[in-house]
Amino acid sequence: MSADYLAKCEADPEQVAAGVARKPTPETLQALLNVLGSSQEEWRRVLHERAWERREVSEGAEWDDDPAGGFTRDLTLVSRAFHLASPEMRARFVELAEQALAQARGQA
Repeated sequence: MSADYLAKCEADPEQVAAGVARKPTPETLQALLNVLGSSQEEWRRVLHERAWERREVSEGAEWDDDPAGGFTRDLTLVSRAFHLASPEMRARFVELAEQALAQARGQA
């Protein structure tokens, strides 16, 4: 699942060109919830409460809080760092990722 697809799922259909916003299939939605460690019940509760409508959220606010511990925290920190890195640093990230994948495949 690409970042582009997720952005289209999150897009407000009233704010974007026709056909840009996407609705995930029930299977895709369940896969997303599984990856996020959530459930359809929690998703429905959040949609019902709509807490985001009661406060102003600035650009980049999703990075203001420290992420939860474990793998999710590590992945979030790497994503944040990659996003903020210079092109040279991004190239180093990619090189490190390639090395890790090669090692995992037994090629290094």
